[in-house]
Amino acid sequence: MLKFTGQKLSLLTDYDMLLMFENGLRGGLVQASKRYAKANNAKTSDYDETKEKSWIVYQDCNNLYGWAMSQYMPYGGFNWVEPTLNGLDDLNDTSPIGRVNLQQAIKNGLKVEKVHRVIQFNQSDWLAKYIELNTELRKKAKNEFEKDFFKLMNNAVFGKTMQSKRKEMKMELVSCEMRLQKVINKCTFKHCTNYNENLNAVTLENKLIKFDKPIYIGFSVLDISKTLMYDYHYNVMQKHYGDRIKLMYTDTDSLVYHVQTEDFYVDLAANHNLLDRMDTANLPSDHPCYVAERKKSPGFFSDEVNANIITEFCGLRAKSYAFNIYAGQEDKEKDEKDRVGGEKIKAKGKMNPKMISLE
Repeated sequence: MLKFTGQKLSLLTDYDMLLMFENGLRGGLVQASKRYAKANNAKTSDYDETKEKSWIVYQDCNNLYGWAMSQYMPYGGFNWVEPTLNGLDDLNDTSPIGRVNLQQAIKNGLKVEKVHRVIQFNQSDWLAKYIELNTELRKKAKNEFEKDFFKLMNNAVFGKTMQSKRKEMKMELVSCEMRLQKVINKCTFKHCTNYNENLNAVTLENKLIKFDKPIYIGFSVLDISKTLMYDYHYNVMQKHYGDRIKLMYTDTDSLVYHVQTEDFYVDLAANHNLLDRMDTANLPSDHPCYVAERKKSPGFFSDEVNANIITEFCGLRAKSYAFNIYAGQEDKEKDEKDRVGGEKIKAKGKMNPKMISLE
């Protein structure tokens, strides 16, 4: 990646600065906000026209971290900002936040009363051309292996910027009893695995930790990725539907909504504020919302169920949810093992009126 981009990255030499970036490493929000909902629209099997019409929408963001890495990323020139604001010296235990995240929070009502510390640095979109290269190669992929490979080429870069040097261990294979006792007595000893009478694997903590990973990039990617998810929720979905939409479940790069509307796809086709943020290339080519140009483009949201109809959704907590998909009456006689009355059971779990089984 560095060879392709030609970018030189500075390493952090200020330990307090390193700690501040480490404290700011936070993943995406994962939670079940509304535990259960049942869709009621003309495309469901048990549609009741006397009740309010509603849809369950499951949307996933394409290559969220790839999109974030295409934005301005820090690369050097790290310095503390001089304390010119009231309380800038105050080193209370506060959670660091990126500039774009703070700007977004202020627009949505946050009031900043005090600034404690600020790090300034140089930044540019130096990583964007590498992400764009892998995105284009992924679009041209002819099989699943190639699709996954070029996606992982982006994810591997992010993973290296998040690598924790503190968790690295030193392992020593010991066959001598005296040496084994000596190693166990060290203050850095963690644990020992015995393979046989003459061979043991001893794990030790490192005495010295070499912080040689650009974790400031990982910090920026995590924070910037959140701005896209929040922007889509507040400025696209909630702005369009207002009180008629409820966020049921959110994961790092996906959102599940219960929407009070006659037809979500009619809304999508009629409103460019919605459609322009969607990658609809996975929908049937004759679908009114089908657009091929944005296929697999980072930062666009796609339909997780490919225009099939989610009839029920139940979320218990983070990473534990189940939903049913209605595949249509013509599919009713196929694969009866995993379907009930034309409803295809999603692999995440199975639901019936009395029990939910999460796999």
